[in-house]
Amino acid sequence: MEIDEGMWRPRSIWMPMIAALLQLPQAAHATPDGALVEDVAGIANQVSAMRSWDRASVERLIGHKLDLRDGDGPFAFFVASNVRIGRLRVDVDFRWPRPNSGAKAGALLAFDLRAGCPSRKNVLARFGPLTLTDVPHGHSLDELSYWSRVSSNYKLSFGFPERAPECLAGFVFDHER
Repeated sequence: MEIDEGMWRPRSIWMPMIAALLQLPQAAHATPDGALVEDVAGIANQVSAMRSWDRASVERLIGHKLDLRDGDGPFAFFVASNVRIGRLRVDVDFRWPRPNSGAKAGALLAFDLRAGCPSRKNVLARFGPLTLTDVPHGHSLDELSYWSRVSSNYKLSFGFPERAPECLAGFVFDHER
């Protein structure tokens, strides 16, 4: 196919059409970080549907095997590194209270983003309103501010670091006992 150089001249029919397309409003999921937020929403929907919070359920959710990191005490801690879920690349931490261990808290499932920067704006648009539930204590610019919302069976928190406060660094599902 030959390219007609006249097609690329400013007066050609193509330029007004391209200019019109560039001015079209786009849905949040049409942007790269909006797509990542939609993947977070997909995980939240799957977590809502989980009947039990145990190692096998989490492994099915993430499509990856969890490794036991620490098995002593009232909690077992499991990890998986560099897991791809949709367009997300995350490290996963799962804290599971052992039965009859006297654990005072429930299960905790944390996702730390390894790549991408879902914006605070898109997180708020998809999950808002959110309540500030934890703030950095001044030890490091990598400390996170957490903004949360409570669902029927868990609290979902979004962490934004001091270093890049408009960029989601991770999200946590806290299952109440």
